[in-house]
Amino acid sequence: MKKLITLLFMIFLIHKTSPIILTEKIKIHQQIKEAASLIEQKNYQTALSILLAIKQKYPKTEFLAIANYYLGLIEFQQKKYFDALFYSEQALKSHKTFRITPYYQNKFHFLSAQVYQALKINDKAIYYYLKCLSDSNQTAQLAYLNLAKLYLQNKNYEYALFYLKRVKKGSFLKDNQELYQYLKNVIPWQQIDTTQIGYHDPNINSLVLDKDTLYIGLWNGGIIKYNYILEDYQWITTDKIIANEVRSIFLDKRFLYIGTQNGFTILDKRDHSYTHLEELNNISISTICADQNFLYIGTIGNGLFIYDKKSLKIVSNIKEKIINISKLFILSDQLVISTFSGSLYQWIDSQLKLFYGMGKPTAPITDVLIKDQYCWFSTYGEGIYLFDRKKNKFSQFYSGNSQLSNDYCLCIASLGDTIICGTLGDGIFSYFGEKWQSYPISDLYLGEDIQDIVVDDDFLFIATLGEGILIKQLF
Repeated sequence: MKKLITLLFMIFLIHKTSPIILTEKIKIHQQIKEAASLIEQKNYQTALSILLAIKQKYPKTEFLAIANYYLGLIEFQQKKYFDALFYSEQALKSHKTFRITPYYQNKFHFLSAQVYQALKINDKAIYYYLKCLSDSNQTAQLAYLNLAKLYLQNKNYEYALFYLKRVKKGSFLKDNQELYQYLKNVIPWQQIDTTQIGYHDPNINSLVLDKDTLYIGLWNGGIIKYNYILEDYQWITTDKIIANEVRSIFLDKRFLYIGTQNGFTILDKRDHSYTHLEELNNISISTICADQNFLYIGTIGNGLFIYDKKSLKIVSNIKEKIINISKLFILSDQLVISTFSGSLYQWIDSQLKLFYGMGKPTAPITDVLIKDQYCWFSTYGEGIYLFDRKKNKFSQFYSGNSQLSNDYCLCIASLGDTIICGTLGDGIFSYFGEKWQSYPISDLYLGEDIQDIVVDDDFLFIATLGEGILIKQLF
């Protein structure tokens, strides 16, 4: 008896929730498929007739919700957004009454999101796009793309980048490539506008990264200590440093060494004290580097000064042949000196010796990158040189033999396996797979004159002449 009652109850449920037979359902699905195809062909009138007939004949089934969805899609594609909103809301309301497959649930939510986005009701659009993220196909990818756009419009750059990172390249991007490229061009980029700080100097000479703090040396405005995570800053000027015309900054553990056009200052980060080296007062500093025991200070007009880090004193000043120094760096535990006249020397056993290597630069070296057995040099006038330390041989990349179209290179850095260099006038170039090409900078900025580049795991910091610091979040 109990089995009979249970069977009768199951039959009742089947008839209650599925009042139409299977063959009829198949027929209706075919009609819906036909209507969807007609909508793709923009044959809206014929599709409308099919959908209205389904609504009239099957008002108490899941097909009511599906028909409302496609009616809303027709109105949306014709930019009748309020009519589209009516039908999409009807579809969502019917969805709560009938059992709708996840496939159609995602379609309902995505259409509602699109309609609210078109009506500029961003909060509602975000709400419905978030409901589409469980979909494994392109609907979720398009939702990520539009969420990135909406959060950008809301100036929530953190969330905009979060969703942009989740967009996977694929065929779905074909019709959305323009939007995707626009978002990639805008969302990851920020600017530290130094014209809003202190002496309003947009020209950056030196840039040093210390954990989450940037030390920004301005051509004529002192130093900005900028925390790029908290986005706050401290402006350091002549009340602490010897002069505002900063020409080189070097970080060595607890000390920040600051070379200016008129002297030299040492910042002790531990106790925040500032010390001026009186021997270097009124001397123009051009470059700084260090090894374990000594600090090397290059100048314009006064050669090389050697500072003993233990005795805290200048112990030597070498002027012969190297009176105007463009760059100092340590290579294989030896100090290397580049002059503005294009000469290249080594400081070995307290003696100045020519740097030997086949095909070495004859232009001033502006920056150096040491990577494995190779040493990359950016030069002012001769492009980029690659020095193979094992073979003791130089290779040159310049406008005459590569896609590096600007020979005036001011800085060089490594972005993973890619080499990037900043130029005077043509932005950034990248080298990968034995090929140079232009590295894109957001269209929001000119990004032409690149003085320095600093890279960490998540950010690319670009010091410019004229636009402060540009920051790109890497992904």
